[in-house]
Amino acid sequence: MAGDEQAKNQSNPQLQGYPPTAGYGPAEDEIDLADLAAVLFRWKWVIIGLTLIFGCAAFGATSVMTEKYRAETILQIGQVPVPERSVSQIKQGTINIEMKTREEAAAEKLRGFARQVFANPPFKGSTGFSLQNDLAVSASEDGGGIVEIRLKAPRSADPLDFLTRLNEKLIKDHEQMIHMDRASLNSRITETKNRIKEHQAKKSSFLKRIERLKKEASFLKQELETVREQLSRLVQAVHNAGAAAAGEPLETFLLGTELHRPPGSDL
Repeated sequence: MAGDEQAKNQSNPQLQGYPPTAGYGPAEDEIDLADLAAVLFRWKWVIIGLTLIFGCAAFGATSVMTEKYRAETILQIGQVPVPERSVSQIKQGTINIEMKTREEAAAEKLRGFARQVFANPPFKGSTGFSLQNDLAVSASEDGGGIVEIRLKAPRSADPLDFLTRLNEKLIKDHEQMIHMDRASLNSRITETKNRIKEHQAKKSSFLKRIERLKKEASFLKQELETVREQLSRLVQAVHNAGAAAAGEPLETFLLGTELHRPPGSDL
């Protein structure tokens, strides 16, 4: 029956040039998809292999790429001391030189810490970077007593662990210096308090001595008045004695005025 229907269509010119109806064979796009699926199936292992090769190549390229890391440390904490200079030399240029000297000293100290951290496992021999070529420690271009730490290392080298340990060592060093400064400050505070107590004791002693001297001065003033009074009476007595010897009338006066002595005096 299908053959008769096809012959009937071919014999009828009005039915020629139209696509076949459903059930009369696959369409053209369906044939192309089937061929593509067959090709992919035949070459599937080649495609999988190429995918793995390109994936490994991309991963390897990513692992060997280098990354740059930057860290900063401020010298105001854990700063390396520099010998003091005279007051006459404290000018802007001298201050800049001293700051530069502090920065260089701190940079050298950081390099020493980096060598210590780098020499301990798991960094030695497995870092993928070297301190001599990839680590730079220098003063910041912005100034202000800042030291920069720059590191260029592969991603597979685990540089963050290295920088973390270096930072921990810096913090520990800063804490030690802060502890020393705090101990020195506490010692100075204690010494100052002791000096204040000594000055207060001396002040109290001086005040007591001043009070005693005031009392002695008042007593001596009273004694001076008494001596003057006695001297006046003595002169009067001598005058009366001379008048009595000459037969002149005597003047009355008081005798026996006692001389007061300071407390504790043996006289």
